[in-house]
Parts: sequence; structure tokens; C-alpha cells
Amino acid sequence: MIARSRRIRLSNGIEFDTPLLVPALSSRATGPIPYARSPGSKPELTTCSIVHSDTLTNAIDEALLISAYDIRHGLIADSETLKSGFADSRYAKPLVLIIDSGWYEKRGDPLGGPFVEGLDDAKPWEEADYQMTIDGLDDEVRAIVVSWDHSGSYGEQIDRAQDFFGARRRFASTILLKPPGESRFHDLGKLSGEDVANLRGFGIVGVTEKELADALLDRLKTLARLRRLLDEEEVQAPIHVFGGLDPLVTPLYFAAGGEVFDGLGWLRYAYREGVAMSRESATILDGQVSKRWFQALTFVSLQNLDVIRNLTDELRVFAHSQGDWSKVSTRGAVFKTICDRLDEKVGD
Repeated sequence: MIARSRRIRLSNGIEFDTPLLVPALSSRATGPIPYARSPGSKPELTTCSIVHSDTLTNAIDEALLISAYDIRHGLIADSETLKSGFADSRYAKPLVLIIDSGWYEKRGDPLGGPFVEGLDDAKPWEEADYQMTIDGLDDEVRAIVVSWDHSGSYGEQIDRAQDFFGARRRFASTILLKPPGESRFHDLGKLSGEDVANLRGFGIVGVTEKELADALLDRLKTLARLRRLLDEEEVQAPIHVFGGLDPLVTPLYFAAGGEVFDGLGWLRYAYREGVAMSRESATILDGQVSKRWFQALTFVSLQNLDVIRNLTDELRVFAHSQGDWSKVSTRGAVFKTICDRLDEKVGD
């Protein structure tokens, strides 16, 4: 079994236990939301990330992912506190703060469907803008920063990420590996032993779930192979699966070797009985049908945070039990069947 639960200590002093399930905020999470910024004021259509950061961050204490794009363009509440006065800000509360490159917010996700809106209104965002945003963060910001989405061979990506973090040593580093060249999916056969060894220079190694492979079982196989390549070269960095935060897929990615997972599903869906369902349907199950729309959906998101905390605890127990799926309260039998198939492909 590849799944592991352990204490991670990063170069800038950040410590956390894995698995780490990270709620993410993004201006592309949903469409605009009618929101009254003060009691008695008239609701106005407001960028979702401003609303979510204003109403939900007080309930997030372990980990949070935000976008440098949203910081730069003021698309989260109190974004200026990340540039000055961070220690007393809402973003200093989570034990682990992750800042990603913002490429998703600029470009969107072609598979995001109705959740990705207004891409024709995307604001300027290039690598130089990202560097300027990171360099302009308050000196008190102690964060894990994600590398820019570079193209090219794995070796070229590693070299460019090393240059970026070499000039910004106060931050812990995540290198986000992209498929090499023009490939849609990762081809780990093109990841040389030297490339893998050079990944020792980063605190975390990241991949996006949709770039692992097309079919879910193949994604798990690619992830498991990456973890084993890292282990063979004694690369201790955990793998961060971007977009992998979901009550059904997270346990599988964890079993395949992932340890850090973020996503926007907790804002787009309701997590109930081990699956993601529509938020509107969840208001029926939760007895919230008499509440106003925004109040009901806020309740759903807060409930999702509880699900994330409980799943984190269960997965840690699962890892320490050497893979006993009965320790996962929902869908454990389903997970076991899939992982048995995975073992046949990659070997236990």
C-alpha cells in the first residue's frame, strides 16, 4: 500500500500532517452571487470569491488555498492585508496557506462547464504579474507557493521552478509538473532519473488530476507510479493533487500516493453520504427549504467543511491501519474494489 500519513516539515517552518485536505477559494468557483455587504444594504451581484472569503474563511482553520490572480485583482475579501498587515488578517488563521499561480483563474477549465464564466473578461495575468504579486506579499506571509504553469520537458520545468524559488527562499515551494511538450497527459517515461532526483529541491510535488490520465483508474496508476519513482530516488516531498478534493476521489488518490488535495467542489456541490450532489438538493435533505437561497447554500458549504475534517481523520486512521477500508465510514467497499484493481496494474 502506498498511502501514508506523516508529519511534513517544510523549509520555511510550516508543518502539517498528511493527508491534508485543502478547501480552495477562486473567482472561477461559481458565477457571481447576489450579496449584501452590510446589514440592510441591497444585494448586488458580487464575484463569488469575495463572497466566499468574506463569509466562510472564519470556519477554515487547518488549510486554505487562494490564487495570486485573485490577490492581485482584489477578488478576495481584504486582499490588501496579504500585502500589509497580514498577521492580523483572516488569512493568517489557517495553519497552512497555499498560494497558487492563478493560471486557472486567468484561463479557466474547459471541463468546468457552467462554473467557468466570463473568461472574456479575464484580467491581465502573465508570469511577470505573478512574480510581482508574490514579491509584494507582506513579510509576515508564511506560505506554500506554487510554481508558474511552465510548459516544456520535465527538466526544463524543474530548472525554471528552481530559478523562481531560488530567488524567493522565504516561501515553501510546490513545483506543479505539467505534461511534457504538447502532451495532454503526463508521460512519466519522459521523467528521467536525474529529473526525479532534482525534485528533492522542492517541498511538494504537484500534479493536476485531469492531467494524470483520461480514465480514473489510469489516473490512479500514473499517480502511484510517480510516488514510487519519488520513493526510489528518496524524494520525501508529498504529492499535491490539484483538483482532487472530493469525497469519492480523494480516498482513492490518497491510496495511490497523493497526500495533499485541494479543490472547489466544496463550493460547487454538497457532500452527503460520501458523494457530491447538487447544493439545491442538499437543502431538502438538510431541512433548509425555508431559508433564503444564500443562507441555505452557505449552510451547505459549512457542512462540507465538516465532511472534509471528518474525512481527513478517517484517512489518517486508514493509513495507520495499513489500508483497512472499514475505517472509512462511507463507500469503503467500493474503494477497496477499485484499489484491488489498481494493485493488479502496479503491484502492491
